[in-house]
This record gives sequence, C-alpha cells and structure tokens, in this order.
Amino acid sequence: MQGYKSKTHDLYEWRFGDDLKYILVWTTENSTFEVQDGQGILLDHDCKDVNCYITTNKSLLNGRYEQFNAIVFHFGLLRQWLPRFLPKHRAPHQKYVFYSRLPSEDYPICSQTVDNYFNWTWSYKSASDIFNPFIEVRHINGTVVAPRSKVIWPKNSELSPAIFNNIDEVNTKTKAVMWLMSYCQPKATNLMSLKKLSTSLKDHDLSLDIYGCGNTPCPPGGCLELISRRYYFYLVFESSVTEDYLTEEVLMAYDNDAVPIIIGGGDCTKFLPDGSYISYQGLNEVQLAAIIAHTIKTPSKYREYFNWKSLYTINRVDQNKGFCKLCTLLNDYKKFASFSNYENFRHWWHHGPLRQKCLPKGAETYDEVLSYENISRAINVA
Repeated sequence: MQGYKSKTHDLYEWRFGDDLKYILVWTTENSTFEVQDGQGILLDHDCKDVNCYITTNKSLLNGRYEQFNAIVFHFGLLRQWLPRFLPKHRAPHQKYVFYSRLPSEDYPICSQTVDNYFNWTWSYKSASDIFNPFIEVRHINGTVVAPRSKVIWPKNSELSPAIFNNIDEVNTKTKAVMWLMSYCQPKATNLMSLKKLSTSLKDHDLSLDIYGCGNTPCPPGGCLELISRRYYFYLVFESSVTEDYLTEEVLMAYDNDAVPIIIGGGDCTKFLPDGSYISYQGLNEVQLAAIIAHTIKTPSKYREYFNWKSLYTINRVDQNKGFCKLCTLLNDYKKFASFSNYENFRHWWHHGPLRQKCLPKGAETYDEVLSYENISRAINVA
C-alpha cells in the first residue's frame, strides 16, 4: 500500500478487551456529520461487534480527546485544516480515521500536514482499511460478489433469460434515452458529449430526453415510473473518472428496468455484471447511438441486458455500515495494537501529480501554492 507503514507494538493494552470502545466523529461549526449517539447504528446494521459507542459529543470522557479509541475525520475538515480545528492532544494508541465519499481525482488534498496524520482510511477506495463502496452485487445465495479487484462474470449466454417484474413494462417502452439531472451545473465536457449524442441519435430517429433543472418536468407519476415504462436506456453521468468510484446513480436504471449507459466513474468490470450496461469508455457518440438503435430494433438483444437478474441483486450500501468494520477493527487486538501510518497520505489519496491540481490561479511559482484556502503559509507540493 503506497505511503502506508505498519508495525506491531506490544505496549498498548490500553482500553482493550470486552469493554466499550469510544468512537468520536469529529465535527466543527462548519463541518458536521449526522450520526446518532450510542450503539444504535451498530445494532441497526446487525454488526458483528456492537461494543462501540459512537458520538459527536466532544465533552464525553471529560473532553479528553486522547481517551477515545478512534476519531473519524470527514474530508470536509481538510478545507479548514488549521490547528484550532483539530484535537490538541493525541495518544499514540489512538486511531485517527480519514473518511470521504468524494472522488479523489476532483478533490485532491494539497496540505502536507495530512501526511503522517491518519492511521486508518474509510472510503470507496478498495485499498482503504474500511472499504465502503456505494453499491454491491450479491449472488442470489446472499454472497457479496462485487466490487472486487477482479471478478469473473459469467457470459450472458450462460445465464437464464431475463425475468421482469412486469413484462408489460418492457413492451410499453417507446423512447430511447433519458437523463434525470440531479446536479444542475454539469461539467462542460459532459454537456458537449450530450449534445453530440443527441445529434447522433437523431440520425436514427431517436432522442435523448433530459428532465429536471429547468428542462422537461417530471410527470405526475414521477420520473422513476417514466423510466420504467417508457425508456429503454438511462444515462448515468458519474461526476468523476476516478479509480473505484461508481456511485448509486446506476441504480436509477437497474431499479427501473432500464439499461444504464455509464459515462465516467471507475472500472465497471469490478462493480457490475458483464452485459448489464453500456460503458461510454472507448466509444464515440456515433458508435454509441448505433448500438442504442440496433438494440432497440432487436428485442432479444435488449432482453439479454437483464439476464443478470436470474443470478444477482444490485443494492445500495449504507455508508454507516462502515462503523461495523471500524468497531470490528477496534476489537481486533492485533490490528488495534499495530502502529499504522499513512506516511504519504496525499499521494495515497490522489495518485496523480499534485502540482497542477493544487497550484492556484495566478500563482507564478510553486512556492506560492497555499495549503487550501485557510492555510496561511506557503508549502511545496510534490
């Protein structure tokens, strides 16, 4: 693991055993994290270990932050990475945990003060200590199949024909592609792709229909019903092309009997059954429009996109489920007593070069790079 060091210390028996472990979710006036104090989250998720008390109350344990077994820091705190916002005292046996759901490609961390700061990580990245993806694929026997670094998916021909909740809904589909805008300020490159795709679809007498954000409003029955009954395909715009980053947006298609067309995001083969989606990667708009048109004209081909339903379910993963893994780690003596440290955390989080990402507009030298907007001293960015 890049930038990660670990060695076992036999000295730390502190607060270990069957006693209650304390987890503090660090908050500030401008950075909050909604969590119910107590053990309710662990009980609600039927966690293996439930002897952890989760809280945002800094006054607990007499306000001595070093008494907590673990402190969770949300990514949002890194935008105000100043000493006055952070714990003043830290015990060597504590675990400082980094948490984020944001794509690292678009949200790099520039401050060198985060290097050597975190012991464990909790994110959508598969290399995290607490791997918490947005979605998961389960076999019908309940086993989690994906995401994994390498999944051997069966071919569509090896699966049973698709079984629809309501076969009539497939027969009522008359429109090609729908996109429901959930973010009203999409990237310019995404808008350009949309314009080109829309033009290419018109060559096949098909259309791309956009709903929300000032475009066509959803009908009284709602847009979800519209996807299910009218549209063959649903456009999934991931906000970033980042490794391991694939959000629950794809469920808008899967949950409503439409085929997702995925633009952006991570490597779909790690996450989704082969033959259940169309990836925009490696295609241009003309090719994509041709695939859409051919599939609509070939009902048997379209139905193959749903063969995965005979073997798998695809579900959203509750992000609070990560507290289960955190509590289990705190109950694992070997893991808890092991000294762990992300020495070069900035590069663990964002693998690419940081200079271009962190150099502010108008700066002429790298010495002028500031560690986010609230850090007043200049730093060198690797």
